[in-house]
Amino acid sequence: EDHRGDLEDFQLRIHPDDLSRVMESWEAHNRGLTPSFEAEYRTLTGSGKYKTVLNRARVNTMDETGKPVRIFGALFDMSQHQRSLEIERASSVQYRFVLDNIPIPIMLVNKNGDLIHSNRKLRQMFDFAPQVYGKPVNVFQNTLFTQSGINRLLHETLIKASKTSSELTYTPGKEKSRTLKCFV
Repeated sequence: EDHRGDLEDFQLRIHPDDLSRVMESWEAHNRGLTPSFEAEYRTLTGSGKYKTVLNRARVNTMDETGKPVRIFGALFDMSQHQRSLEIERASSVQYRFVLDNIPIPIMLVNKNGDLIHSNRKLRQMFDFAPQVYGKPVNVFQNTLFTQSGINRLLHETLIKASKTSSELTYTPGKEKSRTLKCFV
């Protein structure tokens, strides 16, 4: 595409909603407040459509009045990256919807043992609050696995398995192991 290469041309191509933010960043660099200019914004293409770009530049030479004479930089097309992020967000929403609506209790724990997600069924059964997210599972084990919560879990499991009784052994925190009996 043909560009005149001056500041006016640069400003005319920036999407109006991005212009003030981009120009503030540019002016901060020109005044020497930042070592380089970096901004992600929408720019008008030769076809009349906008695309998202990442602009990184540095004023190399200024004239005696302080006006930039030589600028080095690079412009990266971020359109594909933006589309990938949108697809990833949509996929995440769909994944969480499916996970939340599975009728069995599920918790997702990262490699450090921190709770990162639980589905609706688990939250209903154990009545725990969102502040447990990001904490190691063993930190809130006594709160999460209460006697009533485990009884509800056993009760639902027994009903689905068509049994009349069952036992579950678990270790809550630092306490000794307990065996719970549940009868339907």
